[in-house]
Amino acid sequence: MTDESISEIAALFDLYQQGIAVHCVCAVARLGVPDLLADSPRRVESLAAEVGADEDALRRVVRLLAGHALFTYTPENDEVGLTRRGRLLCGRHPMSLRATFATFGILDVAHGLTETIRTGRPAAEAVLG
Repeated sequence: MTDESISEIAALFDLYQQGIAVHCVCAVARLGVPDLLADSPRRVESLAAEVGADEDALRRVVRLLAGHALFTYTPENDEVGLTRRGRLLCGRHPMSLRATFATFGILDVAHGLTETIRTGRPAAEAVLG
């Protein structure tokens, strides 16, 4: 394998990871996780119970988003909190971006693109009804 192909593989995986992160942001916004963390950090266990999520799955998403500076995560006490960036996902923040990520939209429609390519019909119609 050449150095060029290794760098191209790395670039594609970076693109893939960014996509995963965006979908995770949408998921936690839809579940209301940032709003529940607005006043203070919480243990993943209680947070998962409150939003009706699988504890381990939520923990993995929180850890991933901590790497993108949206949450803080302390493994010693399994506690998650918000960063300044993460606070922008709270509904009551004066510059809230919650609706941008919590509403179904272009990212969801993008999942229907394969069907659009196959049929020529709009993805929005298949995804959103």
